[in-house]
Amino acid sequence: MHDEDLGEDKTSQNCVERDLEHAARSLGTAGEEIRRLPAQEPQGQGEEQRELDSAFEKSQLEVEKLKELLKELKENGSADLQKAKEHNRRLDEEILALRNRVRSLDSEKKVLGEEVERLRGEICDSPERKHLGNHSPGKTVGAEQKVQFFLISHFWARSVSEYTRATEAECLLLSSPASFLRLCQ
Repeated sequence: MHDEDLGEDKTSQNCVERDLEHAARSLGTAGEEIRRLPAQEPQGQGEEQRELDSAFEKSQLEVEKLKELLKELKENGSADLQKAKEHNRRLDEEILALRNRVRSLDSEKKVLGEEVERLRGEICDSPERKHLGNHSPGKTVGAEQKVQFFLISHFWARSVSEYTRATEAECLLLSSPASFLRLCQ
């Protein structure tokens, strides 16, 4: 997208440069034609010659101004192009950093999911749980606390913005370990 805008700006700048160069050549050609006029002219044409000389001098000044303008346009255009390239480079670096961060978070999510599944299995397969039955919350507090402690310690280590992205299962575990245990049954 940025490259297309740069291409359009470069194309319009090239058109302006061509127009300026064409005008400078035309004025130069006119000046040469004026110089070729014979040195001696019949009377009455001396005044016309002075007007032509004056016009020629003005055109020479105009040519110089146009050349300066062309030079400035080229310098400004290359500076703008360099700024745009630098901006694109910074954007590319930011995109790469964000992609790496997403990969890291995905990997962390996978590891946490595996840990939750492992803990779920431990809780469901716990000898205390099997021995006492499913309706004895007083005896499964240790397992609930273990899951809750793991998740809370992990989430406090993460930044607040990442914490808000927790999955529904993680939120359920934090808010109600008993509900989580019902999922194991």
